[in-house]
Amino acid sequence: MIRRPPVRSLRFAGLALAVLVAVLVPLWQAVGPGLVAGFLGPDLAGAPGPLRLHALLDPGARDVAYFSEMATAAGTRLLATLAVILLVLGLTSWPRALKRMFAEPDSDRELALARILVFGALALYVSPAEIGRFAALPAELWAPPPGWSPFSWAMRPVPWLAEWVGWALVALSLGAAAGLAPRITSWSAVFLGLYVLGIPQMYGKVNHYHHLVWFAALVAAAPAWRVWSLSPGATPASGPVRIRRWMWMLIALIYFFPGFWKWVVAGPQWLDGSALATMLQSQWYRIGATPAVRFDQGLLAPLAGTAVLVFELGFLWAMPFRPARRLFLAGAVAFHAGVLLVAGISFWSLVALLPVFVPIRDDTESPAPTGLPMRGDRLGGSLVALALMTGFLHLDSWPVAVYPTFAGVSDAVYPTVVLEAHPGGTVDPYRSEGLADAFGQSRIMGLVGQVGGPQDWAAAEALGDLVADYEPVIASADTVDVVRLLVELRPEASGAEAREILVRVIR
Repeated sequence: MIRRPPVRSLRFAGLALAVLVAVLVPLWQAVGPGLVAGFLGPDLAGAPGPLRLHALLDPGARDVAYFSEMATAAGTRLLATLAVILLVLGLTSWPRALKRMFAEPDSDRELALARILVFGALALYVSPAEIGRFAALPAELWAPPPGWSPFSWAMRPVPWLAEWVGWALVALSLGAAAGLAPRITSWSAVFLGLYVLGIPQMYGKVNHYHHLVWFAALVAAAPAWRVWSLSPGATPASGPVRIRRWMWMLIALIYFFPGFWKWVVAGPQWLDGSALATMLQSQWYRIGATPAVRFDQGLLAPLAGTAVLVFELGFLWAMPFRPARRLFLAGAVAFHAGVLLVAGISFWSLVALLPVFVPIRDDTESPAPTGLPMRGDRLGGSLVALALMTGFLHLDSWPVAVYPTFAGVSDAVYPTVVLEAHPGGTVDPYRSEGLADAFGQSRIMGLVGQVGGPQDWAAAEALGDLVADYEPVIASADTVDVVRLLVELRPEASGAEAREILVRVIR
């Protein structure tokens, strides 16, 4: 039997590490600027691509000294925040409260509700036709996420096969939700979901529905079909089932790391509202929105920016305490409703699973806790460990990732790509209804984002051919210029822009 580490040991370790991190703060402030400048190199020669693009938006001001100062401040906030986290773990009652939370087993009805919600959401999320269209995209637009390059060939099926496999995933998910041969349908849906939902992730943008596969695996590992099931049956339990608690932890981490990185990278800009303002202005430009309420201006900007930080950072720490958990759960619903109304971003696949926080007790409770290992605990612990790793490393991949952080600094210039047809007119891929219907509005960002400079002529030409399939003005043109625009987003700038032709396609 594996014994839980005593809370006292965790507290001592947290306190010792907090002291160590606190010592590193002044050390970083002393040597950090030189290390950053050496890493970037003269004229930003060694800077990563995103930093070079950021510098391109204002080359007169964004030099090595600018990035060195920014990185030094961010590093200081990172170390100080880690010290605070470790102090909370070492000096407060939070670890004991978390232990008490995990001591409450799930009832059969709670597990059944989780099964129905998770596999029902998975079935609704999958669009077999869209999966087939992604599988048919040209190789020039193939851009696997980190870690996938050596294996990405396995994610490129023929389009008709990808669509049929998508339908198989829908059928298996519905079967698992209904409790039909649950052991077979649930695990089959998990493994098929890793493959099917991974296909669109290979084209320049990771969309964040990873939790559907995580939670499906957790439910598949639990006896979640003893009630409300087409195949009910008593399953002997080797210990208490606490699948929902692991779901709670994963949801809390989904919220925590976006807030963590917002604070580390641009905390003051979120508190004064400028980072929120430019994020909203970029999104409004992409979707062509003219909002009635301007959360990017006046007092609303700092209030909303601060509220976002408080919610995202606070959810994890409130979770073990029932009254605070209820408050932040209501905050989660309000948060997602606000994001949908203000920015047009729907995250329904997570909102639909928030009822897993609702207790439903019955007369068939699981046995009292006796220690580890318990059913699903190893899987739940492994998923939480992966979420912590990807969160602190800011790793965005599949099937694990840090969820969207929107942690960039305040930037009023937005880079995008448009297609200029001759004869014809200008087509903005973000405003193409046909492209959005075929691949989803959020996926356009990944397809457009691959066309970043003149060296990307093959991807630019492939993008032009793709848009031509959905926009007649491009299909009928003699030539098409793929043009990069740097658009000034501040309201007072009236959409001023600078343009650069990336490639001219003769059709």
